[in-house]
Amino acid sequence: MGACHDWCGQKNAAQAGFLDRLRPASCFAESHAFQTWNEGSFVMPIYHSAAARARKERQAAEDAVRARLMKQRLDQRIGDLKAKHASAPVRSMNGENRRWPRTSAYKVATAVLDTGAEVTCRIVDVSFGGMRIEFLDESVRPGEFGLTVPTLRFVGIVQNAWTRGAQTGVEVVRWRESA
Repeated sequence: MGACHDWCGQKNAAQAGFLDRLRPASCFAESHAFQTWNEGSFVMPIYHSAAARARKERQAAEDAVRARLMKQRLDQRIGDLKAKHASAPVRSMNGENRRWPRTSAYKVATAVLDTGAEVTCRIVDVSFGGMRIEFLDESVRPGEFGLTVPTLRFVGIVQNAWTRGAQTGVEVVRWRESA
């Protein structure tokens, strides 16, 4: 075996032949700095030379630049997709394209806004998951608000799904029937 193999802790001739193929012709124990990585019964040398350290530092710097560029490209792509879909025309959903069937319901309702103000609106049609309502004032554009429809016995929280003129489509977030 000899002094060159004392550092590796090999157990048999198969490991010795494998290690001889890995190590340089001259014994590197005295001339190169190394660490050992122990995985079970086999100890593998991990070399740390100035060239290897410089290469790792270059790779780390390149990886950081690459990650920053990828994040910029992703942000740009997301912005482009948002702009494309925001400017896309809204097509009306008819018949079987709807999730739930709608029924006409001309009812008066009260929308309670975040500020506590109550605004009167009209229910145009109703489905299981939402309603189409029409505000008397087109400047009212609440995102999420409370809605009370006494004739339908509906009290709940709804959120704006779409807006077209004075009409707004809302989805029911939370609802309960009043007593």
